Amino acid sequence: MCRSVSVQGTGVSVTDQSQENGGSTYSFSWDSTKIDANKKKDRTKVQLMLQFQGGLTCIIPLQVKFYNREDTQHLTWGTPLHHIDFECKVKPGQTYIDIVKTIFR
Repeated sequence: MCRSVSVQGTGVSVTDQSQENGGSTYSFSWDSTKIDANKKKDRTKVQLMLQFQGGLTCIIPLQVKFYNREDTQHLTWGTPLHHIDFECKVKPGQTYIDIVKTIFR
């Protein structure tokens, strides 16, 4: 069970949406309105850290492009990202979680 989630070092409220399917599903929201827009061809590295019971930690590095709030033309480009599925494993004796497979949906 996930104990806490932080984005860029700031804690966020997390909701456990897990069902009896052998996996875990968590959701959270993060306010990025105070983040400066990226310049052309630049991206921002955003780190997610999930801490689970038993002292296990999962660090998820994301690469994100931030736009000015007024710049709405980018809303129509590409495919929207709704969620990310991670297949993870923990080897005996590890305190961190290995991400084995990532699926963007």
